[in-house]
Amino acid sequence: LVAVLENKIHIFDLKKSLHILHTLRTPSNPKGVIALSSNVKNGFMALPGHESKGEILVYDVINLQVQSSINACNNPIQKLSMNNEGTLLAAASTQGTVIRVFSIPGGTKLYTFRRGSYPVTIHSIAFSFNSTHIAVSSSSRTIHIFGLSSESKKRPKLKSKASASSSSSSSSAAAAVVSSASSSAASASSAIASYLPNLLSDIVEPGRHFAFVNLKDSSDHTVVGFGQNNKKKKKKKK
Repeated sequence: LVAVLENKIHIFDLKKSLHILHTLRTPSNPKGVIALSSNVKNGFMALPGHESKGEILVYDVINLQVQSSINACNNPIQKLSMNNEGTLLAAASTQGTVIRVFSIPGGTKLYTFRRGSYPVTIHSIAFSFNSTHIAVSSSSRTIHIFGLSSESKKRPKLKSKASASSSSSSSSAAAAVVSSASSSAASASSAIASYLPNLLSDIVEPGRHFAFVNLKDSSDHTVVGFGQNNKKKKKKKK
């Protein structure tokens, strides 16, 4: 059990009558921003590591030690969310324009998604049960859904069709050159982005939502989540 206060976090042992295992001193965190894994094997907790910078601390609540420090963004952290397995962490700064997804506990940035162009308050971030999508709700009364897959990192390939059978060989060669150039450009952009500051990296590697919901009549605070599909596929009779 984890209790978050403004300047400290208490970690309790539920097996010993709520005995306090450890008290972790933290930067000022009046809104209690935190993400905690529900997976026993990956008992990680993520919390803001600085009041005025976008630093994230990944803490192991089982072994009571800091695992890593992530330089996520330039502005303070506004919202954190972890997937069910405790292997992915989504973070948003006080700007609320960009959502970043990191691997846990290492802290490698895997995805960068642009939610919008204007600063907003992020109400919630939720991973799907199988960690293939994330949904984001905000004060702009919108919900954005992003895909977490290798395809979202790739650029669309250019296809070329031969106009005549006699030129099919030349067309195939040209298509191969275009495909190779496109692949090289995508690899180069990813490599360059890994060495750039977060602001420039987000420009080099933009990511957009594939689904968008506009909530006309909604409350002041909207929480988003995914359901679990328990329906089993019926076997076809032979």
